[in-house]
Amino acid sequence: MVLDFEDTEARRLNAAYGGSWSDPLVQDFYRALVCREEFLSTKYGRGRAATGTRRLLRNRGGDIVQCVEQMTLRAGETPVFAEMVAAGLFEGTADYVVAKHRDRFSNAVVARVHGRMVSNEISI
Repeated sequence: MVLDFEDTEARRLNAAYGGSWSDPLVQDFYRALVCREEFLSTKYGRGRAATGTRRLLRNRGGDIVQCVEQMTLRAGETPVFAEMVAAGLFEGTADYVVAKHRDRFSNAVVARVHGRMVSNEISI
């Protein structure tokens, strides 16, 4: 279930980076970004943006597929990924976006995400 706040914030980010809100991949990416930023804010006790993700998106000209592919092809899991999975927030990860929209990503990316999902006992 998406809370009104999350959807409103996701739409605001989408407008800032120029995505097409009618695309379900775009919606899921920005909802995941909002979830990640809420997690970081809770973890650190103050508002916290996922600056690395935002910078990567900006450097890729707003191309979400390129951004997500680069994020998921990094070697190993990031500490934030592991913490979010442990907290039951897989929906806030780039891996979730790939798993949900696997037909939009390369085979290498899908295989990497599948491997992480298996090793973390995640299914969607």
